[in-house]
Amino acid sequence: KRANDCLSGFELPAKKPDMDNVIKAYLDAMNDVVYVDDKQIVSITAWQVYSTVPCVMVSVSEKLL
Repeated sequence: KRANDCLSGFELPAKKPDMDNVIKAYLDAMNDVVYVDDKQIVSITAWQVYSTVPCVMVSVSEKLL
């Protein structure tokens, strides 16, 4: 029942891995590849959804002042 509730969007999947750990791992992995250092990151939007297929999707954009 809980899996069905998560798949339908009725319940949020608040479970491991912790979102902050996932974000940190990907920010560190993109150092010297996407940007010089992750201290350049000024904004992050993230959400965790339940899926039968585990994955991580990352989108990066540059904002010039």
